Amino acid sequence: MNIAFCHGAFHLGGAERITLDIIQYLSTFDGQYNLYLFAPEFSRENFPSEILEKFTWCQTSHKSKDKSADVERLILEHHIDVLVEVVIHLQNLPQIKQRTGVKVVYANHGVPFWQKNIIIKHLQSTPSKRLLWSIYGKLWWDILGNAQKAAVRRTRRSYQESDAYMVLCDAYKEQTCQTLGITPDASHIHVINNSERQVELPNLHKENIILYCGRLSNHDKGVDRLLRIWKRIEDKLPSWRLQLVGDGPDCAALQALAQELQLKRISFEGATAAPQRYYDKASIVCLTSPEEGWPLAMTEGQAHGCICVSFECSAGVKEILSPHGKNGFIVTPFDDEEYANTLLHICNLPQAEQHALRLNAIERCKNYAPEVILEKWRQLFEAVAKL
Repeated sequence: MNIAFCHGAFHLGGAERITLDIIQYLSTFDGQYNLYLFAPEFSRENFPSEILEKFTWCQTSHKSKDKSADVERLILEHHIDVLVEVVIHLQNLPQIKQRTGVKVVYANHGVPFWQKNIIIKHLQSTPSKRLLWSIYGKLWWDILGNAQKAAVRRTRRSYQESDAYMVLCDAYKEQTCQTLGITPDASHIHVINNSERQVELPNLHKENIILYCGRLSNHDKGVDRLLRIWKRIEDKLPSWRLQLVGDGPDCAALQALAQELQLKRISFEGATAAPQRYYDKASIVCLTSPEEGWPLAMTEGQAHGCICVSFECSAGVKEILSPHGKNGFIVTPFDDEEYANTLLHICNLPQAEQHALRLNAIERCKNYAPEVILEKWRQLFEAVAKL
């Protein structure tokens, strides 16, 4: 079977990591699957060579219309049986399917109707757009709900034009079906959690490190909020330090904010293709995002025996960290004081209690082991190909 994964770009993000996990798993089936990546960009130097030899990268255009034409040409050229749209949705997909006979799986790695926030962000992306937003845009798009209505229309289109539609947890399926007016049992919505690689010998002798690992972006990751939370507690935790691993559009602004707040014991570690060495040492892993579909930083942290903390910003976060105080800590959105107090509480726990929390996290993460999750992807591809 020939399977292609279609991305808008291919960097070091969570959706990209899941695609590589699926590719690596399918490649173990002795030539049963020929695997392709359709994307406009691919930085080979960021990925290990043993992964690169398992698939073929085919370049596509950044422009939506040209991208659709490129994808159709590549489907025919490589005799693709199943095309996986990863978050993006192609123009003219019904026509492409009709002309090529390809089956399509849509992989939604975010929360349901995530397009709303993208629409709102785009409408505030320049000074002139921000002015228009303040005059009437916020009323029309946000308060009156037109961004949400547009997101629902786009989701409905992706659902109707796909042969299978993947979401990350049962709560997302329920929300999507309810909003679109679909009977869950009659839908082609499939629930597949993101997989998490298990750590063979996780280090349980941690250092006093609070870790953020991800994109340095304030709009969707709220990293500036984490810096302000650290300001509240740094003097109360003189033996602890905060590490930020990653890069992104707000890196310089965050470094400037750290200086403005005169933060102590904070370091910007930059991007890395091997975050495991940071998880290995960190005691606590933090997220302060306003929204997360299924945050890999939380499951990666759990796999390494870290104690994870996040705002309850989605059903996915709640499922990973529940029950609160056992598998992680869930903070009321978006209460900075509660978040700061939660970190203080964890840092001051006796070592025996911290050790128990680490063991709970490791055990919880076994639910997302690749041999469990990735086999669901393989079975989905086999079923879709036979439609």
